[in-house]
Amino acid sequence: MKPLVEVIVPTMDNIQQLLQMLHSFNNSIQEPLAHRVHYTVINNGQAPLEKYVEPSPLISVISPGKNLGWEGGLKKGLEHTDAPFIMFANDDIRAITGAHDWLWKMLNNFNDPSVGAVGPVSNYVMGPQNIFMDDKFQMLDVKYLIGFCLLVRREALEKAGGVDDTLPGGDDIDLSIRLRDAGYRLICRRDVFIF
Repeated sequence: MKPLVEVIVPTMDNIQQLLQMLHSFNNSIQEPLAHRVHYTVINNGQAPLEKYVEPSPLISVISPGKNLGWEGGLKKGLEHTDAPFIMFANDDIRAITGAHDWLWKMLNNFNDPSVGAVGPVSNYVMGPQNIFMDDKFQMLDVKYLIGFCLLVRREALEKAGGVDDTLPGGDDIDLSIRLRDAGYRLICRRDVFIF
């Protein structure tokens, strides 16, 4: 069955945190959605990830043989999927045990065709995605989303010009601007927490 969500995780010699991230995601997403999520790990480093990450129908490891950087890793991952929803994920994040509906909540926003991207809150980001920001709403329209854990409608990503690997940083802010310019809304889910 074709994946509904492709989680692209660029990594560089960070095996322990990568394994914890994959484990936390895999254990926090309930069926039947769990079998519709595929993980593509882009090995930008020298560590032989294939020794640690067991390939399976749900996980692929791509080792380009050189460091493509964050944006280059995302682009490489996009080449290997046609899933309608793409999650860009850092290798050092964690889904919280017991919060089994977090991905459902994020995906639910895409029932509205004007939504281009959705992001959770966290303890180590700025702006409206910071868990400590005092806000009474569960969902907010925002001007930008931080790319540590960003769920994007593939069609919107393509319409906005895809991932720009020429930038030295700030690619998530740039992508947010391009998505808004393409007519899409950005949603912060303040009821979804990713550590």
